[in-house]
Amino acid sequence: KINRDILINQILPARTFGFLKDVEALQSRGLALGGSLDNAIVLTEDSYLNESLRFDNECVRHKILDLVGDLSITGRPIIGHIIASKAGHALDVSMGKLLMSRITGNEITKYRSRRVYDDKKKLQTFTSYKENAYIA
Repeated sequence: KINRDILINQILPARTFGFLKDVEALQSRGLALGGSLDNAIVLTEDSYLNESLRFDNECVRHKILDLVGDLSITGRPIIGHIIASKAGHALDVSMGKLLMSRITGNEITKYRSRRVYDDKKKLQTFTSYKENAYIA
C-alpha cells in the first residue's frame, strides 16, 4: 500500500534513468541538457555512472513514481492492486483512460493496443480501431 509517507520518503526520491548511449544522442540534439547524475541514473552496458543509488531498486521505484503520476489523470484515488509488466508512460496513461471510461461510462478514444491485468478476468486486452475504443 502506498500512503503519503511512503510516497514522500520511498518513491518520490527515485531518479529517472536512461542509458549512456541514449543520453549522448539526446544531448547531441540539444535535449536533456539539464540532466545530471544528481537527478538521473545513467546506465552503462555493465553498471551505472553514478557513485551510488539512493535505493537498491531505485529504477523500479521510479517506474512506480511514473505509474502513480500517470494514473493521477483519473483525478481519483486508486484503490486496488496493480501489477505492471514492461510498463511505461504509454501503458500507464492507457490504463488511466481505461479506468476513467469505467468510472464515467464513456469510452475514451485512442487507446493503444496493450494488455492490462484484471484480477477477475486475469488478463484483458484493449485496443483501438479508428476513433472508437473497444474492450475485449
